[in-house]
Amino acid sequence: MVSALQPELVETKVVAAMRRAAYPQIQRVECEYRDGSLLLRGRVASFYLKQMAQSIAGQAISAAIPIDNQLVVSLS
Repeated sequence: MVSALQPELVETKVVAAMRRAAYPQIQRVECEYRDGSLLLRGRVASFYLKQMAQSIAGQAISAAIPIDNQLVVSLS
């Protein structure tokens, strides 16, 4: 886990966790640490994958860092 005192590691840890995910769509999620929160962007095919991406990010970082999940669910 990454503490809030190490902001430079947040993005690196989350990106690495996403790349290890079993789902290819989650592996392509863009992660950006900005203004004290983690931003997730991209497209996924279901709300399940959107939640999985957020869960993976949350497990990689401290719960003290808010996650702004802007992933778009695109069924087509």
